Amino acid sequence: MDINEFPEIPDQIITAARNVELVVFIGAGISQCLGGPSWAEFAEKILNFLCDEGKISYKEKVFLGKDEKNIRRTLSICWRFLESQEDLKPDWDVIFPTKFDNNIYDDLLEFKSTFITTNYDKNIDYAAIRRHYPELISHIKTKTPDSPIKMKYDFDEAYARGLFYYEAQEMTHYEPQPSKIFHLHGSTIDFKSMVVTTQQYLNAYSYSGTQKSPHRELLERIFTEKTLLFVGTSMSEYEILEYLNFTRDRRHFMLYPIFNENIDLLEHYSAYFNMFGINLIPYNTSQKGPELITEIIKSWKGIIGSNAGELATPKGLEKLDRVSF
Repeated sequence: MDINEFPEIPDQIITAARNVELVVFIGAGISQCLGGPSWAEFAEKILNFLCDEGKISYKEKVFLGKDEKNIRRTLSICWRFLESQEDLKPDWDVIFPTKFDNNIYDDLLEFKSTFITTNYDKNIDYAAIRRHYPELISHIKTKTPDSPIKMKYDFDEAYARGLFYYEAQEMTHYEPQPSKIFHLHGSTIDFKSMVVTTQQYLNAYSYSGTQKSPHRELLERIFTEKTLLFVGTSMSEYEILEYLNFTRDRRHFMLYPIFNENIDLLEHYSAYFNMFGINLIPYNTSQKGPELITEIIKSWKGIIGSNAGELATPKGLEKLDRVSF
C-alpha cells in the first residue's frame, strides 16, 4: 500500500462544509508547528519556573522531570503551587509563544467551520481577529523608526463579540456555530480556565447519572450532530475519545501522519478509531516530517472554504438573531 503525502479531501467533508456542519478539532501538533511545547516540554518549562522561583529544589525538579510516563501527574504536582499562590504566575507568552504573521491558523480559518481546540495558546485567537475583526488591531508607535512595528489586539472586545470561548460554563450556552472557537481545555487568557491536572481532567469529562460536564455535553452534541475533522491530534486528545461513549451514526475524520515503515499497522489503527466513528486520512511523513501538515492545510483551504455555506462567517451569522443547527 502506498500512502501519499497529500491526501484527497473526502466528499463527506466537502458536503459538511457546504451544509455548515463541519467542525475542526485542533490538537497540540498544530501549535507545535509554530514553536509551541509538547506535553513533556510544557511540564519541563513549569518545573524550571518553580525551581527558579524557589518553590521546588533542583533535586525535585530533576526527579519529577524524569517521570515521562506520567506527565499529567507531574503537572498536577506543579499546579498546586500555581493554584495556591496567586502571585506565582509563569510568563505564558514565553511558554506558549505567539506568531503574529500569517501561519497555519490563518489557513485553517479559511475552512470557515467551527473550531474546537485543546491548545492553551492564543495563536488561533490572534488569527481569528486578523481575519474577522481587523479593526480590533491597533499599531503602537515605537521609539525609533527602525524598531519593528508593534500591534495590540483587543481581546476583550473580540471576546465580547463571541469570537472565542474558553470558560467551561459558556460551552453549554452557545451553539457550535461557524467561525466560532471553543478552547475546550481553557486558555492562557485566564489561568483558572485551564484543564491540566488529573482532577481537572476527570471533572471535565465526568458523567454522573444524567448530569454531564460542559465539556462532555459539548463534545457529545458535536459528535452526534456534526462532522468532525481532527488535525494535529496527539495522545492527549486520543484519551478524550476513551472517556466518552459517542453516538456513532455519523462518520468523522482524522488527518493521520504515518511513516512508510508503519504502513502495515494502518489497518489496526483504522479499526481502533472506527470504534469511535472516526475514519483515518493517512498522509506520509517519511520525507517531510510533521511540518507537512502545514502544506496539507494550505492545499485544502481553498477547496473547503469555497464550498462553505453562506452563513460560515461571524458577520454572516450577525444577519440572524440566532442560528440553530
